[in-house]
Amino acid sequence: MTNDIDILRGNRLSKTSDLASSFISSTDEDLLILDPVKKINIAHMLMLVKQNILDKKTANKCIKTLKSIDDSFELDPGLEDVHMNVESFVINRIGSETGGQLNLAKSRNDQVATAIRMTTRTFILSILTSIHDLQKVLLNLAKTHTDYLMPSFTHLQHAQIITLSHNLLAHYDSLSRDVDRFQETYDRVNKSPQGSGAIASVIIHVDRDYIAKLLGFNGIVENSIDATTTRDFCIELLSNLTLLMLNIEKIVNELVLWSTSEFSYVEISDEFSSTSSIMPQKKNPVIAELIRSKSSIIIGDLVASIGIIKSLTLGYSIDIQDLTPRLWNSINKSLSSVQLLSNMLNTCKFNKESMYANLDDTMIAADLANYLASNYNISFRQSHHIVGTLSKSSIDSNTKLSELVKTDIDKITKKITGKTIKVNVSEIDSIFNYSNNVNSKTTNGSPSNSESNRMIKLRTVQLSNSSKFIKKQQNLLTKSEILLEKSIRNLSGGGN
Repeated sequence: MTNDIDILRGNRLSKTSDLASSFISSTDEDLLILDPVKKINIAHMLMLVKQNILDKKTANKCIKTLKSIDDSFELDPGLEDVHMNVESFVINRIGSETGGQLNLAKSRNDQVATAIRMTTRTFILSILTSIHDLQKVLLNLAKTHTDYLMPSFTHLQHAQIITLSHNLLAHYDSLSRDVDRFQETYDRVNKSPQGSGAIASVIIHVDRDYIAKLLGFNGIVENSIDATTTRDFCIELLSNLTLLMLNIEKIVNELVLWSTSEFSYVEISDEFSSTSSIMPQKKNPVIAELIRSKSSIIIGDLVASIGIIKSLTLGYSIDIQDLTPRLWNSINKSLSSVQLLSNMLNTCKFNKESMYANLDDTMIAADLANYLASNYNISFRQSHHIVGTLSKSSIDSNTKLSELVKTDIDKITKKITGKTIKVNVSEIDSIFNYSNNVNSKTTNGSPSNSESNRMIKLRTVQLSNSSKFIKKQQNLLTKSEILLEKSIRNLSGGGN
């Protein structure tokens, strides 16, 4: 390719130094938007013909040349960006008189904003697909582990008894909010800036809605200044990715912790583990650990991107060029993290016996306090003090809390409240039966089997609905591709 930098600088500016050219160039990151840039140029040509601004012969030559650009196309850093590379390629192939019309009535400013949105919306659908796959794994695991009793934790201390299914459903639900956020963001991303020019539109009457339709957008970013300047959709997406990764981090944190010999709740497949270069007995959860670290990188990308745009005045500044690679980096790392976690979880083996072995009577304490307060005419705070005293005695004497309740509760209650009670031993035994305890909790969202099964059924439907959203948007983009190709054929006389 000829380094014809004069197509941009013309007689206005002399050549930049090699160092300055390298500093300005965005070609390393622009390969991701090469295909959208081609389509934008094609759609723009079709619109100019429709508006009787450009003749069919010129448009056909430009479009044919644009379509010849394939994956072997190399970007010349000396031409600053993908936009000038594409235009230079067309001019070099068909001449300046014809190819020089490529940028008629448009700017790199509206074009790059449009290309980023086109690339981003495709990435959002890929992210939603990956989250969908991860949720499916979580749901399947929840279905098959409703009877795996385990401790829950607050402050990383034993709290109350739950099931593995209940724990997995909590992760599923946090990811559902991520799905909601990405779906909402998709609608805001899928608006076309094209036709806004550099900042104040163009003197030629372009049909922005027609271009938007050809490119698969569901509308336009109306104000020309806003259309070319804003990158708030990038910040929104980076924020969504940060929240997604924080939710992912909760899962991998548990896998790292639970795979330790102290817990032994889970065995991670060899496929997602490594060993030590010196300690041959080691099996290290390296994939989970690296997924965990990626959230910090994405937080860094978000903060850096906010810093890039925070002090800019209204109107395009090249500063925002540095935001785009932060976005691509975060998207790629998030995608690989979610996909790896899905595959890793799908092959994990959970240890029912180890989980059960970690249960103890103290995890029934809150339920016992509620039972006393609701059945023996004493306040909850009094029952809390009673059970707290019994719990301390249980720890000090290494005696089960359930046994101390039967022998000591009368005198401790009398001492704390002045009241005399007589507990029902069979009810106490039922409360301290771990399985009965969990399954007695039937309020919405509780860990009982009945509630877990209800939630699993509901979430199976929700998962189907999120899948429909992805398919609908993919189908709309496919239809726009078909429309674009049909419009090209019609222009060249090959239509019906």
